[in-house]
Amino acid sequence: ALLRAAEGRPWRPLIVYEFHNLDHRLREEQRNEGAEDIRAIEGEIARRSDLLIAISKPLADDVVSCWPDHAPIQVIEDGVDLVRFDGVGRPQA
Repeated sequence: ALLRAAEGRPWRPLIVYEFHNLDHRLREEQRNEGAEDIRAIEGEIARRSDLLIAISKPLADDVVSCWPDHAPIQVIEDGVDLVRFDGVGRPQA
């Protein structure tokens, strides 16, 4: 939608997309319908974005193997410091 809105204008928004998983692979593993359609959408995102972020190296490798013509990709590992948030996971003294 952002790219369509920018058509005909002298600027284009930068698009950064964060992959948390490959939904088409999940659907294939669960034998759900629609995997091909989702793969096509994910591929368009991978090619048309300005930057891709994957939350793990194995996921980045999967993106590269699925769409060799992808946008530049960086790995930023996902995680939460449980000690920092509400004391959940606070180390025992």
